[in-house]
Amino acid sequence: MSARPTEVLARATRYLERHGVDAPRATAEVLLADLLGRLSTALSAGIGIRRAWKGEVERVPRRHRSALEEVGRRLEAGDGLAAA
Repeated sequence: MSARPTEVLARATRYLERHGVDAPRATAEVLLADLLGRLSTALSAGIGIRRAWKGEVERVPRRHRSALEEVGRRLEAGDGLAAA
């Protein structure tokens, strides 16, 4: 995946909006930036994407979990993060 950070952020914001995450854009961006930073660290440490994502689902506020759980289901089904 070779998407620029701004593209990833824009796509993630649209995804959160489609799934009814009712956080202001700034809050969603902060949560996403934190999540992606931790995910990058986990992947660099050799932790698989599915395991790392499961850990992130547990860290986010409950109101955001359904959107992240959906991504997790798609990762488990074999989709890449960009497709999920």
